[in-house]
Amino acid sequence: MRRYLAAIILSFSVCLAQGMDVGRTTLNMKYGLVVCDTLPLMGWQLKSSSPHDMQTAWRVQIFDRDSGKKVFDSNKREETASQLVSCGAKLSSGSYVWRVRVWDNKGKSSRWSSPHPFILATADQAFGASRWIGAITRRDAHLPTGRNYTGAILKDPAVKAAWAAADTLSRRSIILERDFRLEKKIRNAVVHICGLGFYHLFVNGKQVGENYFAPSWSNYDKTVFFNTFDITESLNSRAGNHLEVLLGNGFYNEQGGRYRKLLVSYGPPTLRLRLSVAYADGTTEQIVSDGKWTYRLSPITFNSIYGGGDYDARLEDIVTRRAVVVQEPPTGVLRPQEAYGVRIHEIFPASRRVSSTKPVFDMGQNLSGFPEIVVHGHRGDTVRLIVSEVLNADSLCDQRQTGRPHYYQYVLKGGGEEIWHPRFSYYGFQYVQVEGAVMLGDTNPHGLPVIEQLKSCFVYDSSPSEAYFHCSNPLFNDTHRIIVAAMKSNM
Repeated sequence: MRRYLAAIILSFSVCLAQGMDVGRTTLNMKYGLVVCDTLPLMGWQLKSSSPHDMQTAWRVQIFDRDSGKKVFDSNKREETASQLVSCGAKLSSGSYVWRVRVWDNKGKSSRWSSPHPFILATADQAFGASRWIGAITRRDAHLPTGRNYTGAILKDPAVKAAWAAADTLSRRSIILERDFRLEKKIRNAVVHICGLGFYHLFVNGKQVGENYFAPSWSNYDKTVFFNTFDITESLNSRAGNHLEVLLGNGFYNEQGGRYRKLLVSYGPPTLRLRLSVAYADGTTEQIVSDGKWTYRLSPITFNSIYGGGDYDARLEDIVTRRAVVVQEPPTGVLRPQEAYGVRIHEIFPASRRVSSTKPVFDMGQNLSGFPEIVVHGHRGDTVRLIVSEVLNADSLCDQRQTGRPHYYQYVLKGGGEEIWHPRFSYYGFQYVQVEGAVMLGDTNPHGLPVIEQLKSCFVYDSSPSEAYFHCSNPLFNDTHRIIVAAMKSNM
């Protein structure tokens, strides 16, 4: 009997493998977890070893993610569409997963696709009773109002005085924190977060996601984007947990300080967050941003989307927590971010040294991003990194055509190897000039910090590539590679 059943199963598997199958699924043309306020449009990739196979029907099922209960079944529908499909389900707000199977023109059914999660909720439902919190209110920060601080108006004495009067805390990078304890076994946990201008979220010391410059920037008077993450695996059941959110300025709060094209502030750095935990026993718990949080100054002592960033690693050891304030919200409408996130996708080591008098390096690729160093030295030593697309006659970095001054500065905490790259600024560059340090292997009569590794991080949009080009002509291949690199930099 066992041999008979095994033969049936094997025969069935071969039959499926020879027919059509379902590959990647999408919601509103996106992969991964999707958040939306109306039922998303579904899509799926068709896979087959035969060019003659065609989809003739599909069936969609939707399940409640918390309980596992099936809440919708389309049953078999004789339709050929596989993109931007509306299944017709009527669902209330909640967390769900869906799957699909298809039939080919021979009447064979595919396997069910892998479950694809989505959350149906308005922004108000996603964030619930959470509040916008930070270190200082806009009113107390004395920030200039208006959106026209660009060009010649920046030289107006009254304008200069207005920006100089802004409280320095209003442009300082901060870390917001919250400790909490979960008493029961977790089924799943989802966090909705908007940190302006940019944020990095950490749960129990580990960063959530790989995105930089999140959320996507916008006209914050009209639209404010938020992100959603499944952090089930990051939380501790029946134990203590710790949330940290690092905030930077971005275009939300560009107050200048070095090179800039404009000055604009929609408010000081601010956070809104709601963590929704579903327990195995069917109950739920919410952790929200409110007056119970604390903040501390981050080791990022300067950050500007135009001017660069400074980091003092000595401040990592200084933890002075203060109570947060509830802030004025941005006026834009909260909406889930639809664009894919910006990430570090490629890393390039220094390819050659271009100056005999100073550590200046060709990184081998023109890109949008920032440098990264591995360095060791004494506490308080300072390393400055200047980046550029071109060199001057002395083979030093030249920023005259791309905006100056823009640089990154790192103060060492000492005691061993230190790894650092900036988080809240980027630049277009191919060359890196090192100030205040020597490279590993160089003579070092003054005891300067030693850079063991120098890299450039290529950051760009994570939209998946859907095609590629390659031919027998190296010139065409190189031309295509350069064009694609430029597209990535501009994304």
